[in-house]
Amino acid sequence: MRKKIMAAAAAMLAAIVSVLLPVTFFANALKLELENVVITQTGTGDIEIIPKDLFELCNIDAGAATLTINLNSLIDTVTSFAGGSLSGRTVILAAPSKDSAKLNKYLTLAHISFEDDLVTCVGEGFASNCSNLTTISFGSKINTIGKNAFSNCKSLQGTSGTTLDLSNVEKIG
Repeated sequence: MRKKIMAAAAAMLAAIVSVLLPVTFFANALKLELENVVITQTGTGDIEIIPKDLFELCNIDAGAATLTINLNSLIDTVTSFAGGSLSGRTVILAAPSKDSAKLNKYLTLAHISFEDDLVTCVGEGFASNCSNLTTISFGSKINTIGKNAFSNCKSLQGTSGTTLDLSNVEKIG
């Protein structure tokens, strides 16, 4: 009888926790699903931010030529998700997860500007095949660019009189 009571109490506690905390545990990682973004923690402790639609997440019109990425509104959520500190962790901004929101679908996209204090890595395949993308401003926090992040961006270059500033980038690919 005692075992049945303990099992029932454990089941009730698990049900309450699953309703209150939308965090999924799976092999070596954690996952937090929000309205417009999924946040995961990899087995190495890095944090990956996977937007469903990056233009929507950044509150930018889908026809805009410039995508200004500022995810500072997620800093508290991501820090809390990571256990209270991002120290020593890479924060990766992944390519959007929705097929219709992949960056190469936005034919007017010519410039991407990273202006937040959260993202330190541009994820693998982030803006690949963006045919009209000409410039990128990485800001001061980006120090890693993932494999093929900007592959087949045939128009990518520095703007007139400038060069593509990679001074903070320590690793590419």
